[in-house]
Amino acid sequence: MGFSRCSLTAAILILVTTSIAEAGTSIDEFFGAYEGSGFVIDSGVQQGISSERQFVLEIVPFEGEGFTIKSATTEKVPSVPNPDLMPKVWASVMSFRPTDEIGVYDFAERGDVLTGGTLSWARISGDLLVVYRMEIDDEGIPELQIFRRTLTATGLELTFTAHRDGVTRRTVRGLYLRH
Repeated sequence: MGFSRCSLTAAILILVTTSIAEAGTSIDEFFGAYEGSGFVIDSGVQQGISSERQFVLEIVPFEGEGFTIKSATTEKVPSVPNPDLMPKVWASVMSFRPTDEIGVYDFAERGDVLTGGTLSWARISGDLLVVYRMEIDDEGIPELQIFRRTLTATGLELTFTAHRDGVTRRTVRGLYLRH
């Protein structure tokens, strides 16, 4: 059983027009400053350490049609007084330039992932902005982080996953409110 030339052409046109329609939202829709919170939702959290996170995010223009994401995540510590427990803070600034593919952006500071650099790219599909970030440790084990941010009426919805050597280590879900 095979495809006729006409049905194959129709299937390709459907795939192409669906991809173009999904890439319809512009990066401009995501520009702005946001604050929010979320929780680790998997079982990888150690007992006695809070799984709550506080987020600060800003998405701004970069070199014409690109964009920069400035983000900081703070892990909240338990309310029990303990001077040894300091909140962990993760901060990053990542800039992306458009590629020839609609809705796909390349990391502006590309480095050699095998020598400590970061491989990163982003894509927009409808109301979803996804950033992929991959690093390889000294033992050659990859860690892939995926930030999925979906536009809502009041800001962004976040789903973050971190995978190490193909195993999901952490999942965080949260909401950002636009300022």
